[in-house]
Amino acid sequence: MQIEADLRVAASNNEFVLYYQPKQSLVTGLICGAEALIRWNHPKCGLLLPGEFIAIAEEINSIEEIEKWVLGNVCGDMARWHSLQLPLTQVSVNVSSKSLDSPVFAEFMQALLKEHKISAGQLLLELPESFFLLMDESRMLTLSRLYEAGIGIIMDKFDV
Repeated sequence: MQIEADLRVAASNNEFVLYYQPKQSLVTGLICGAEALIRWNHPKCGLLLPGEFIAIAEEINSIEEIEKWVLGNVCGDMARWHSLQLPLTQVSVNVSSKSLDSPVFAEFMQALLKEHKISAGQLLLELPESFFLLMDESRMLTLSRLYEAGIGIIMDKFDV
């Protein structure tokens, strides 16, 4: 219960931090992108991995706020890298089904990219497998809007 209470104020207290895991091309061996990974610098527990708090954030309906923080910071970082002429071409971000189920998610993403002057193709959204398994008309509409905006979509955690 304490983690739930702490999680509700973590974003406003700037307790989240992003790490970028590089992606390397198997063909050229060069870094071709990165995946943004969130960590929670909890004031008492130290650095927590997503597996220790994301499910709780989904349960208490804080996941959308956290993902907005992540996406905003990733876009801000990408804009800074672009201004420094760094060659990083794509960054992927994990997004929950709850955020994607918001009817304004695609518009939020378009506005965020426009605000930071990020090309839509530079951002990849990693969607959970469960999002695709429970596809309905509203989810199809969200995917269509993201696709039409040029935002890349990949499936995450695919289990055979």
